[in-house]
Amino acid sequence: MKLKSILCAAICSIAMANGALANDLLTVGDLAKPLKITHWLKGKEVTKLEPGKVYVLEFWATWCGPCIANMEHLSEAQEKYQDRNVKVIGLSDEPLQKTVKFLLGKYGKAQKPQNERIRYALATDPDRSVHKDYFDAAGLRGIPSVFIIGKDARIEWIGHPTDMDPVLEAVVEDRWDRNKLKDEIKAEQESQKALKDASKRLTNAREDERWEDMIVELEGLIALGHDGYIPTKLAIILSKVKDRKRGYVYANELIKRAWDDNHWLLAQVAYAVTHGISTGGGKDKYIVDENMRDYELGVTTLTRANEITNWESYSYLASLAKVEFKSKRLNQAVEHQAMAVKQLTALEPKIQVHELDGFREHIAKYQAQLEQYKLSIK
Repeated sequence: MKLKSILCAAICSIAMANGALANDLLTVGDLAKPLKITHWLKGKEVTKLEPGKVYVLEFWATWCGPCIANMEHLSEAQEKYQDRNVKVIGLSDEPLQKTVKFLLGKYGKAQKPQNERIRYALATDPDRSVHKDYFDAAGLRGIPSVFIIGKDARIEWIGHPTDMDPVLEAVVEDRWDRNKLKDEIKAEQESQKALKDASKRLTNAREDERWEDMIVELEGLIALGHDGYIPTKLAIILSKVKDRKRGYVYANELIKRAWDDNHWLLAQVAYAVTHGISTGGGKDKYIVDENMRDYELGVTTLTRANEITNWESYSYLASLAKVEFKSKRLNQAVEHQAMAVKQLTALEPKIQVHELDGFREHIAKYQAQLEQYKLSIK
């Protein structure tokens, strides 16, 4: 939870510029609001926060993989403190029918019913009243997120459920100092709030096709350490602003920075300059025009990414093969796609069958093109 002072200063300045002053955010030490929950699916309904009781309120969703994986952990916490006035509540903002359907489903290889896995209270909040009072009020952005509400109905802690165990134990045993980490938690909240606000501005700029404004927002997020936005910035320069010189100056700066050990960034640069980038689960596409692409640079960066990973990443191998195919390096494309297929096959049954089929289709395509080329030069 420790943050560098310079990062805190940057976060706080952005938060203040957007009206996110410290007293705007619900945080540790604040009085918890009543839980006006619409539907209770499991466990006894909580009509009020009782003095002397501790509440673990987790925000989750049926589509959230980490949330579902964490359910056993929450169940164990409820069982551990069952007789010590602790109430664990999982709260989704999805429709009742969707959550009921989830409960009737099964989980994992053992196909254990979800209803049996979840051994704590479960509820839905489709009108988002509790989400607004807690999740939104705290400036949170991602799930799963947990609020621990103490015996005096004040918020003791806010964070990820995998980090809650020592806090919960200390709260139950009356040895938790809620003020000790208050400033750090507040800084993290402001970071999330700043990111959430920037995401809204990004969305507005994208919808209005204000690409330079979008780049400015991305640069602010990158400066705060959110490197995941770097590929989007590069792809927007090439695909929307269509400034080739500016784009490739930036691309080469990134390659120089990443060359020694950052295979992820090298691969992202390659994707951007040879195709483009998709974000938002693939909804937002920044596809680079053919005349703006550089397949030679893509081969160079993906080759280096594979060297850093000892040629053991099927994803990087397949990406390299695709770019080699585009640049007419047919022998290399066949070789590297075959390596990717071999590595992917070794992962069965963890992988999706359609993914392996797709990789095999690509190698067949490259092989056919290579055979055709060999015939043409005879």
